[in-house]
Amino acid sequence: MNGRTTRSTTSTTNELGTERKEHIQKRLEHLVTLNRHGVGAYEMAVDLLSNDQYAQICQEFAEQRKHFIEELVRMMSQYDAAPPDVQSFGGLMQDIWMNIRSTVSGDDAAVLVECDRGAELALDLYHDAVNESLPGDVETLLRNQFSLLKGEHERIHRLVAALQQ
Repeated sequence: MNGRTTRSTTSTTNELGTERKEHIQKRLEHLVTLNRHGVGAYEMAVDLLSNDQYAQICQEFAEQRKHFIEELVRMMSQYDAAPPDVQSFGGLMQDIWMNIRSTVSGDDAAVLVECDRGAELALDLYHDAVNESLPGDVETLLRNQFSLLKGEHERIHRLVAALQQ
């Protein structure tokens, strides 16, 4: 009878482990997608901005988000997950940014406001993620990225505030 109890407990532990692992995989996948959106947004901003300094800042943030993706994808592989499909993402971002392009083209402040909104959304999603119960390696990665995103948001927010004065 003890053997059955042990097997049942082990089975339950495995099921909980699988459920938790799937949650971690989904969280990482969501953050990869979020950062791909960020890369697309910042790259489009670079094309739309007339001020070279602002364009350089957006390019730096696009590169930072690419680095986040690389780190997240490596972490996903440790949890037996594959990164989300890039092609389905590309079309959606292109549609969104084509709409934004027609609205803000030639207006650096408006472009940076959109970047600020995107950075704020990323902060909110990372905030939720770092406040979950996650394994130490995932939590450390997400907290580091969250910290860098705070700096990104503050910098973009200051630019927007300066341009709107």
